[in-house]
Amino acid sequence: MGTGVGLACDKCGFEMALSEGVGMCGFDSDEDAVRAYCGSAEARKFRALLLGKSGELSDLGYKIYECEKCGVWQQKSAVSVVFEDGSSYVRQHRCVSCRSKVSLQIDIEDRSSHLNSDGLYQSKCRKCGFVGFRAVWESLWD
Repeated sequence: MGTGVGLACDKCGFEMALSEGVGMCGFDSDEDAVRAYCGSAEARKFRALLLGKSGELSDLGYKIYECEKCGVWQQKSAVSVVFEDGSSYVRQHRCVSCRSKVSLQIDIEDRSSHLNSDGLYQSKCRKCGFVGFRAVWESLWD
């Protein structure tokens, strides 16, 4: 299952849809799963990691991230591999606005930690820069 939310900037009205989760994807192999969430070049890299170092997929799906530098929220596909020796490889992302590395994960269902006193989500609008989004819809998806 997955969850989704539609957010609209309280100042300029810019809208964004964010989803997290996996849904009910059924894949024949880890490679097929990675290919569904990544481009083919990155899927080849993950395949080499899975096979070459006896790795195992530990995380797959969509997550919501906040850019540490500019504060913009964005949906990205999350993929990580854990190896027998305990080390891991996690897919890295860049911000859609400032191109900085994105690493802070947002749990959209934990509303209390992301809402300000006016009931607005504390994400920065990538169009006007205002910090404050209203939820305009919510959903469950599979």
